[in-house]
Amino acid sequence: MLQIKLVILFTVLGLITGCTSFPRIYSGDEIHGWVIDSKTKQPIKDVVVVEIWKLRGGMHVDHTANIHIAETVTDENGYYEFSNWGPRFTMSGWMDRSSPFLKFYKFGYLPAHRMNRIGGRPILDYSESEHSGKKIKLEKFEGVPKEYQKKLGSIYGILQTSHYRSSFDCVWVNIPMFTFEMIKVGEYFRKNRVGTGFPSLTSLPDPGCENPEEILKGYLK
Repeated sequence: MLQIKLVILFTVLGLITGCTSFPRIYSGDEIHGWVIDSKTKQPIKDVVVVEIWKLRGGMHVDHTANIHIAETVTDENGYYEFSNWGPRFTMSGWMDRSSPFLKFYKFGYLPAHRMNRIGGRPILDYSESEHSGKKIKLEKFEGVPKEYQKKLGSIYGILQTSHYRSSFDCVWVNIPMFTFEMIKVGEYFRKNRVGTGFPSLTSLPDPGCENPEEILKGYLK
């Protein structure tokens, strides 16, 4: 009943303001799983896992904002879990049908990425991850820092696109563990004299509405 009342309210406001877009309502189910070493099959502790639910729309079809982004970390059994979220409402854009995007990172390993397959998925079903309940394998990296930097470019992209503001979050502020890990690996690359665009505490992309040191104080020890 509450959702119906909110939809009516958004619709009326849209008519009053001249915005005729119909409100969309989205939510996400719980996601859980395990992360293991690809060779030993043993669980990996302290893997940072990020879930991203993207919206597309605006003037450019590929313009992206995040309707929901969160992080967690694996325990001694390699287990991770995200709680369900929503409902959330938007007057513009639509859910990316590959959502949720899952990112897995631990220093010394190659990052892993998972997303939903579009084919065969009901057009209005955006609430589940097909990777929930499954094991994700991470491969240890063997090579020099410069090669590792190239391999991590895809995972760092989470912060690089953080200037696409969502009306629901300040992006990196909601993923302090991941942000801190990117700062640490940036320091590692700089010490090894590898040119890097990875952030420092004073060069976070779009520090936004909060002081980076305040947000990250629990990790800066």
